[in-house]
Amino acid sequence: MKEKIGAGNTAEIYLWNDKEIVKLFHDSIHESLIEREFLASQEIQNLGLPVPKVGGKISYQNRTGIIYEKIDGVTLTELLAKDPLHVGKEAKRFAELHFQIHSRKSSAFSDICETLISHVNFCSRFTSEQKEKIATYIATLPTDQAVCHMDFHPDNILISEQGPIVIDWMTAGFGNPFADVARTVIILKHAHLPASIPESVKQGIMKLRHAFCEAYVNEYLTLSKGTWKDIESWFLPIMAARLIEGIPEGEKDDLYKQVISFL
Repeated sequence: MKEKIGAGNTAEIYLWNDKEIVKLFHDSIHESLIEREFLASQEIQNLGLPVPKVGGKISYQNRTGIIYEKIDGVTLTELLAKDPLHVGKEAKRFAELHFQIHSRKSSAFSDICETLISHVNFCSRFTSEQKEKIATYIATLPTDQAVCHMDFHPDNILISEQGPIVIDWMTAGFGNPFADVARTVIILKHAHLPASIPESVKQGIMKLRHAFCEAYVNEYLTLSKGTWKDIESWFLPIMAARLIEGIPEGEKDDLYKQVISFL
């Protein structure tokens, strides 16, 4: 194991050799989730999408890791922070990339509707009646077999010399692509920023996020020939399911209020 080069909510990233990295998962991450990401990464690679090549799995000090191709580049978030004037161009490319993912069909993943219902049922904030209402509503939504990333945001896009590369496929599933778009919109519009960031800086970041989100949605709807209603119809279940994730309590409170207003 060489030097540590990054870290996230689920894992730390280390150099493995000159051409590969290892994503070493925290010991709190269940083995089934790691296996899910490993198999998803293999399937996505086979579908010809722009992703890092996946190697094998390793065990290191009672932690599991996945070996990936090393991608030299910066995240889309970092790129936008350095050059916010390109927000429109990058949002369009972001939408094109998302639409490319959705052009692939596969039932090798979990059904996103089943996953959403499972997450809602696990959430202690909802009553049994509310959970049943949400599940009933999900059953009315249109289904599909499109590949969905389900965590598609600028931090999970690496900009390399070869073009944009999509990482972190742990949450991948199959279903209606507008569910995937809805989750991206919710992250861009509602994800709370760290409390350590000054308020004036937060306002600038949120303004940039909203401009990026608007340009992304407009381009995606042009490509897909969809409507805002197609996206909006997924807000209820996506927001509800997000309440079990490791996000700030204040963000959970905001999302919960939105869900209750929908019900």
